[in-house]
Amino acid sequence: MTRGRHPELGRKIAETVACQRGTVHLIDQGKDRALDILITTSGHVILVTVQRSERLGEPIQKVEELYREPIHRIREIPDGGPVCRELWLYSRYETLRFFRIENFAVVELGRDGTPLPGAGT
Repeated sequence: MTRGRHPELGRKIAETVACQRGTVHLIDQGKDRALDILITTSGHVILVTVQRSERLGEPIQKVEELYREPIHRIREIPDGGPVCRELWLYSRYETLRFFRIENFAVVELGRDGTPLPGAGT
């Protein structure tokens, strides 16, 4: 987990993508926040945490290792039914990568929120 400035660039990039998926509610920045964005659609509530990554191309197992702490915090939030928890990683080159955080797995998603072919652990 990063311990510097809040990732304003990442939130800006993520907000653009989030608007394509539904109604966006930005969470106030704060030291103890676990979420950055809440997306509502007619059938789902998507809880998003945005993190900067210097190693965006890593395999999913390495992503789980590198982002163990934020993934643990995300898993503390109840999910199921219409609630989905996601981790969005971004690079300084404004590239995003998306993951659904399930109780016992991390599944890579496309920009639209659907699992990529062969995604998961």
